[in-house]
Formats: sequence, structure tokens, C-alpha cells
Amino acid sequence: MLVLLLASAAVLGSGAPATGTDSGKFVRSVVDVSDHSSSNGDPRKEAFAACPIGTVVIGGGAEVHGGEGIVLRTNSPAANDSWRAAAFDPGSKGPDWLVEAHAVCARADGAVVIQGPQGAPGDQGKPGDDGKDQECPCGD
Repeated sequence: MLVLLLASAAVLGSGAPATGTDSGKFVRSVVDVSDHSSSNGDPRKEAFAACPIGTVVIGGGAEVHGGEGIVLRTNSPAANDSWRAAAFDPGSKGPDWLVEAHAVCARADGAVVIQGPQGAPGDQGKPGDDGKDQECPCGD
């Protein structure tokens, strides 16, 4: 069984409308990185895909390979520079399986918005915040 879920974060520009002569702020040096858990019959697994130094996560996803009835429970940014995937097998110890995390990373000018559920890693949890968007400065 293969389950692939991708999520994407938005990259914000300077806030001004783009014009033909305005270079604005944009994503640079995009790279995809991944990592996976061990492959066995253990019921709970997680994996983290870490971005290279100097880059931030702008999106990511998760895959489950093998097993039967595996439930993907986490597919979200773990921090400004990594992606987390976690899954579990609700049944008894079944066939071998693994979970894989993918992070889409880039060097960005401006701010990057990490989108995730409230209370998720990467959510700053500020009072009055809906927990869906957080701006992270990436150097000006």
C-alpha cells in the first residue's frame, strides 16, 4: 500500500503587487530531501526530513510503504527547517512497513509561511492566533 500526501506552504513576497520590472522576493535553490523510518512490523513509526543548512521548508509530504491498513497521523512541518511524517498500524503486528517524510526546501528572500494544524510543531501558538499561518523571517 502506498499513501502519498503532499502539503505546500506559501512564500510571501514584499507585499507589493508584482510588476514587469519588480523582481520582488522569490524562492531560490529548491531541493527535495527525504528520510524514512525502519522497515519492520512495529506499530508506530515516524520520520523527519531535514532541510540543508541555510534553507527553509516550503512544503512536504509523507508516504507509507507496505503494511496493511496503516494510518498516517502526521504530515506537517516539524519546524521551519524540517518535515515530519508519523503513522501507526491499528491492527496487530502485520507485514513490514515504513513511513517516509519528504521536505521541499529552498533559500528564500522575505518571509515563509508554514501552514499546519493548531498546536502542531511549527505553530507558534500565539494567543488569538488561529494556528494556521506563521511568518518566519528569512533574512532581508
